[in-house]
Amino acid sequence: PYFTPSANYNLGLIATVSNGASLTYTVQVTADQQPSSSGNWNSHDVLTGLTASANSNIAYPVTGIRLNVANYVSGSITLGVAKWP
Repeated sequence: PYFTPSANYNLGLIATVSNGASLTYTVQVTADQQPSSSGNWNSHDVLTGLTASANSNIAYPVTGIRLNVANYVSGSITLGVAKWP
C-alpha cells in the first residue's frame, strides 16, 4: 500500500507479528514520484531485519511505505500506519 504525504509528515508505524511466527521483516520507504515494486526503496532506520513486533515513526516526507517479509516459515505480520497532528 502507498501513502500520499501531506505537509505534516508525522507517521507512526506499528508492526505486529503473530505469536509463534517465524519470519524476518523490514519496513521500506521511497520518495519516488510513482512508487513501484522495482523502484528506489530504502530500509527504515529502525524497522529492519526484525523477527518480533516493534514500532517507530517517519518524520520526513515519503511517497510510499512497504513491508518486506523474508525468511518466512509461519505466522503473520500486520503493518499499521497512523498519522498524528
